[in-house]
Amino acid sequence: MAGRGDDDDVEMDPNAWMATFSDLLSLLLTFFVLLFAMKSVDEGKLEETLSYFRMGGIGILESGDFMPIMKERSPEIKKQIIPISAGDLNNILKKKNLGEKVVASSQRKGLVVALPSALLFDSGTADLNSGADEVLTEIVDLLEMTKFNFEVRGHTDDLPISSKRYASNWDLSIARAGKVLRVLTDTGRLAPDRFSIVGYGASRPIVKNNTPENRAANRRVEIMLLE
Repeated sequence: MAGRGDDDDVEMDPNAWMATFSDLLSLLLTFFVLLFAMKSVDEGKLEETLSYFRMGGIGILESGDFMPIMKERSPEIKKQIIPISAGDLNNILKKKNLGEKVVASSQRKGLVVALPSALLFDSGTADLNSGADEVLTEIVDLLEMTKFNFEVRGHTDDLPISSKRYASNWDLSIARAGKVLRVLTDTGRLAPDRFSIVGYGASRPIVKNNTPENRAANRRVEIMLLE
């Protein structure tokens, strides 16, 4: 029968503790990943955290498969993660120095960016004024951040118009909406199939047409972001 002293001859692996320690680290990592999954995740920070575990395999061991991490989002998906509230859009417009003239609001069908006609057009026409291109370029920058479709809406006041070019306010409103649409799509940065246009004439005022100021407010082109 072997004596008790024979056990002393068994050689112990001095690195055996590393397997247990690695399991502990894996469990801790799983715990923190679950915590991230239970809240709104900042994916960039999560990937940065996980990257520390990618170097050298699993845990602190010198070999093993790399830990799978979340793939980087494609540029198309990243574009959708933008401010989409009316307040956020107004903040962007203020940064572009358009906040006092161009206003975003929320309506039943979606968000609306309203541009006063005086900001874009000469009086009684659909001809763009000298500052319109700069304004619409800023609007393209804003719309390009989104994945929405857009409806461009023309509006006028209630004063009748009759000329060789525009037989009524309906004609003028659709002509102005069409001109804005053309500028937005001619940049090549916004696909034409994302747009539609409509002319409302004087049928949808935002205030009563009882003062020159109110009529000026009703003369506008709106760009609706269709949700």
